[in-house]
Amino acid sequence: MEITIDDFHKVEITVGEILSAENIEGSEKLLKLKVNFGLKPLEGSADQPEAGLGSAEIRQVLSGIAKFFPDPQTLVGKRCPLSLTSLLA
Repeated sequence: MEITIDDFHKVEITVGEILSAENIEGSEKLLKLKVNFGLKPLEGSADQPEAGLGSAEIRQVLSGIAKFFPDPQTLVGKRCPLSLTSLLA
């Protein structure tokens, strides 16, 4: 699969803080991360700045990085860039 520059522009990369990290039972590669991506804007707040920010945007992320982090707890508190959108969407 070839990715064009137009496809790359569709990808949203956001920095998030890892709140928790744990191994997934039965997998040698996957970690389950809970990541806080900050406050998400309220609906329509782009046009109306006075609308402000809503609740924290906390997501569960599965990542194939377990072999690089034998102790997943070392990731807690770290900030890292993650892609939040799919190229195929």
